[in-house]
Amino acid sequence: MTITVRELLERPRLQLTLVGGDSGLGNEVTWAHASDLPAPWDYLGPGELLLTNGTGIGSSPQAQVHFIERLARIGASGLVMGLGTGGSPVTSELARRSGELGLPLLTVPYSIRFSDIVRIVAESNDSYEREQLGDVAQFYDLLRLSLAAGKLGPETFDALGRRLGLRLYLVDAETGASAFDDEAVVPLGEVLARSVAEHGHAIPGLLRLSRDGTADGEVCALAVAVPGEPLTALVAEPIGTTLPSVTVLQHVAVAGAVQLAQVVSQRQRLRRQGSELLDQLLDPR
Repeated sequence: MTITVRELLERPRLQLTLVGGDSGLGNEVTWAHASDLPAPWDYLGPGELLLTNGTGIGSSPQAQVHFIERLARIGASGLVMGLGTGGSPVTSELARRSGELGLPLLTVPYSIRFSDIVRIVAESNDSYEREQLGDVAQFYDLLRLSLAAGKLGPETFDALGRRLGLRLYLVDAETGASAFDDEAVVPLGEVLARSVAEHGHAIPGLLRLSRDGTADGEVCALAVAVPGEPLTALVAEPIGTTLPSVTVLQHVAVAGAVQLAQVVSQRQRLRRQGSELLDQLLDPR
């Protein structure tokens, strides 16, 4: 069980004050992330708490309302605003909209460090993190056995994903096609390619994909970058209703890079063998 926003609010030494969104105090906090970026949702995972000084949230009521609506859409657990740091003050419209959305809005005084909040979240969620890492360890064990048996390709990767309760796809981020060259149509492939193009042909920390491809559509899958070249994305669609954590996705992305490297190596070996066979067939001797 992870710590909730209510439990953080009840920690006297954090001196948090609830401004709005009390109906969401039961939200579980998987992690606390400090950021003053104008679009932090590109880096926040499900259930994460945003800590900000307010410099990126905007000063107008309309900008602040839009900001918290985007946080609610991505499944953030809440928003903590630092006071006395030069950021924009909390407007009444922001407080009211947080209440309508059920997304807790809290303030923290200048004397409290964001790292104090992060540390409490980390310490409280130790058992939750261990459980997740246990799932990832099982995933790596299965991947190792698959590689040792020479079982490569989308079927094996899909089978590995089912152990995590996910449908997994390795996708060419520029075209939306399967990175395995299996000519299969990748669900959300076109949506992914379009989103990557909108981000300047780059993949941010986390992409949220909706079936209609719009920013306001219901999030049905997450995507992260796969290490290496060419630009490849891991798309993860939950088999149930719960979106995976960013930690799990990053581990799976590394595993995906390993499998792709093995696939490329296998292709090169087959091409080399084919070339040698062709040379022998063309040899008049």
